[in-house]
Amino acid sequence: MIVGLLFALCAGIFVGVQGIFNRHVNLKVGSWAATSFILLTGSLASLVVGFFVEGTNLFDFSHMKSYYWFFGLVGIGVIFCTMTAMKKIGPTKTIVISVIAQLTTSVIFDATGFLVLPKVDLDWTHFAGLALMFIGIYIFNMEKKTTATA
Repeated sequence: MIVGLLFALCAGIFVGVQGIFNRHVNLKVGSWAATSFILLTGSLASLVVGFFVEGTNLFDFSHMKSYYWFFGLVGIGVIFCTMTAMKKIGPTKTIVISVIAQLTTSVIFDATGFLVLPKVDLDWTHFAGLALMFIGIYIFNMEKKTTATA
């Protein structure tokens, strides 16, 4: 379990750092060019590392269902939407709102068994946790009211 927690922590750090890098690329070229560049460089790096770690087994797709090939399109949405949001609202708000959206989607998918996931029984604490995160985002995004001094 500790290893899983460490990988989850690293994933969160990588998402935050990648978002910042993506934003810098996006400021130099258009959003679609940046998305293509990021996915291309990530794919190439993944292939190289995967080949060294797994060897030729990396290319064994025999057990993969045909519709899995379309899941890469979701990655396009992730990168494009993240970069566009960062341009509009900044990195911190983008990541915070993205995490809330991920958790909300995951809770819905767990509760319904959507996409052939094992159905998970959720109790009030799961929903209370989501509500607290929404409240936290509201507090985080509150603008300070300045009083005019005459």
